Amino acid sequence: MKIKATMVAALLLLAPALHAFTLDFASSVGATLPSDLVINVPGYGDVSFSANYASSLEVGTDFYGGATLQFDNNEVVLVTFLGGVPTDVDFSTVAVSAISGEQFVVIPISSSQYAVALQGSTDGAGIGAVTFNAAAVPEPSSAVLGLLGAAGLFVRRRR
Repeated sequence: MKIKATMVAALLLLAPALHAFTLDFASSVGATLPSDLVINVPGYGDVSFSANYASSLEVGTDFYGGATLQFDNNEVVLVTFLGGVPTDVDFSTVAVSAISGEQFVVIPISSSQYAVALQGSTDGAGIGAVTFNAAAVPEPSSAVLGLLGAAGLFVRRRR
């Protein structure tokens, strides 16, 4: 029983932790980005931003001069996570005014694709950052598998 508890504890310690990544749009203000913008996130993979029909990817500014992915009224951008399945996806919006009736709408299409739209007037409101967690797929090394096999033989031999 003690060996089983030790093996379970060892496997739990070897399990990978979740990692959080944040994408910041730091391009030059006023620039129009390619319609299918793909950003590589080190340690995760690619994230794609695709402008829907009659939409464009423009870089604007927030109240403090920081770069944002600016939206016009009723523009839709598809955000697709091309790496592992993300969890806790959060779109940090900036310059959205409830007084003027602006509202960001995020619609999950699948576990790795989201449609993001702005409803209301256009005054530079946009996405400042995208934050998400991604769990790495555990890939045990051959040494760990060898140790588990040896432990199994040891436990069997003791009985």
